[in-house]
Amino acid sequence: MAYSDIQQTEFNRATENLIEITWTYVNLQKEFPKLSETDSMGWKQMFMVWANEFEENYGRTDWDESEKTYQEAIEEFAKEKIFQWVGIRKYICIGRHIEGITLNPYEWLMEKGRKVKLFENEVEAKAYLRTNGYSDEDLEFLKFEEVWR
Repeated sequence: MAYSDIQQTEFNRATENLIEITWTYVNLQKEFPKLSETDSMGWKQMFMVWANEFEENYGRTDWDESEKTYQEAIEEFAKEKIFQWVGIRKYICIGRHIEGITLNPYEWLMEKGRKVKLFENEVEAKAYLRTNGYSDEDLEFLKFEEVWR
């Protein structure tokens, strides 16, 4: 038989991680076409590395006691790894409901060039607001949204 040397793959946590990372990639591909610019062999190798890394970092986690579910943790982990690998960075933007009415959509803090103002992290965004007259109470009504670019 020509395929007698093929190893059988067992379903275990690392295999499940690999599947979840792949699904995260497929879902992100729709919104970020740049992900398709890398050849599939490169992605396969990285998915394997990341699946094992996730297991090393989170393998002993009690998901019933954790702040995040397994699904939330693996998706967040995969998203960050995938974006880092292709050079897409995470930023924070600041929004609030138009006129403070929660039924209204968000409006976003803008720069002078009519572009949404981006911050490296939430701490930096809050510091910017505080230096521009916002109190801690004011910050409670704002949304700090992650964006990837």
